Amino acid sequence: MKVQISGDKKKIHIHISGSINQTGAEELKNKINQLDFRQAHEVTIDCAKVTYIGSAGVGKLLLLYKNVEKDDASIRIINVSPDIYSLLMDMKLDEIFTIEKGQ
Repeated sequence: MKVQISGDKKKIHIHISGSINQTGAEELKNKINQLDFRQAHEVTIDCAKVTYIGSAGVGKLLLLYKNVEKDDASIRIINVSPDIYSLLMDMKLDEIFTIEKGQ
């Protein structure tokens, strides 16, 4: 799994590629913990190249929500594959994230 961060302090873009399994989830957690969300208004997670997300990966998305939510920023998960989209919707994560299907 690979995680790239771009944007500025107000708009943070997180680009993830590969499989967010147990190992990938730990890498994602490390990247999330390095970010300063105090000035963020919007966090976008681009999942166009994500092939799999396991329970550990979902847990790290919730960790991101916990870090961002206290500062009133919005979180968008975009370019989600149909299978991952169904998983996130089944878990009712659309109640805390804006989730958008990919092409």
